[in-house]
This record gives sequence, structure tokens and C-alpha cells, in this order.
Amino acid sequence: MNQEHLTTHLNPSQAAEPAAIPNLIARLGSADPRDRRRAGNDLIAAGPLAVSALTEALEDRSPAVRSEAARALGRIRDAAVAAALVKRLEDESREVRWTAAEGLVALGKDGLIALLRAMMQERESVRRREAAHHVLRALADGDLGGIVRPVLAAIEGLEPALTVPLAAHAALHQLEA
Repeated sequence: MNQEHLTTHLNPSQAAEPAAIPNLIARLGSADPRDRRRAGNDLIAAGPLAVSALTEALEDRSPAVRSEAARALGRIRDAAVAAALVKRLEDESREVRWTAAEGLVALGKDGLIALLRAMMQERESVRRREAAHHVLRALADGDLGGIVRPVLAAIEGLEPALTVPLAAHAALHQLEA
């Protein structure tokens, strides 16, 4: 990797320029983890302008790109990306699943609503169940704890495939009431 590429780091006003976003997305695939992180941080600084490109990057072949995109989206905290982060809870990469789960935690109620909807609509895979457990555990100690704990108990119970959709439905009903 050439030195010029490694030292390219935008200040927040430059990062907010839409023309810079494709280059920053490309740098998420850098072999240098520091360069990937700097590009991710610049995309975070770009905020809402970067959301669409970062959401597309969640589908990249590279787990490093998907993970950094999930991290950036979680830090931007745009509720519109919650469903895309939930989808990444099924990712083959454990790091991507973890980072997507952390993004959902950062989204709080909006992340929880997207997660509960997914938990109601289809049977949980082991991957998503583990990631959902992480999200619910992180939210259980906060303001959403009373809503989250029954779903967490269902995941930890004997028949989660049967009890989780019902618990998720009840929790979603409470959130939307």
C-alpha cells in the first residue's frame, strides 16, 4: 500500500462531501486495519450522507468491509439502518455479527423494534439467536429492560423456537403501545 493512501485522512468538513464517500467506502477494504478504521471514522463524520453507501457495503464480500460498515452505521445511529443490521446478525463472520449487534444496541429502541420484528416473522437461526441474545442482554439493564427481559428469558428457555416469536410479539406490542 502506498504511503499517500495511508496518510489520507479527511477532516470532518471534507468527510461530509458526498464526492469523498466512494473513496472512503473503497478504503474499508484496505489491507491495513488502521486505514480501514480511519475511513470508517471519516464515514461516521459524514453522518447521514454516508448511510446509503454504508448500507450497501454491508453486502460486500469482505468481512472486514461488512464489519467496518456495521460499526460506522451503529455510530451514526440512523434508525433507517436497523433492518439492515438485523440481517447481518445472520452473517457467516462472527465479527460482523457482533458489530451489527453492537450497532443495534446503539440504536436502542429503534434497533430493538427491528430485531423483535425479525424474531416474530421467522424461526431463529442459531447465529441470529446468539446475536439477539447479546443485544437483549445489553438492553436489559436500561430503560427497555422491562420489555426486553421476557424475550431474553424465552431465548434462554427450553423451546426458544416456540417461545421467542410469542415473546417478541408481546414486547413489540408494548413498544408500539
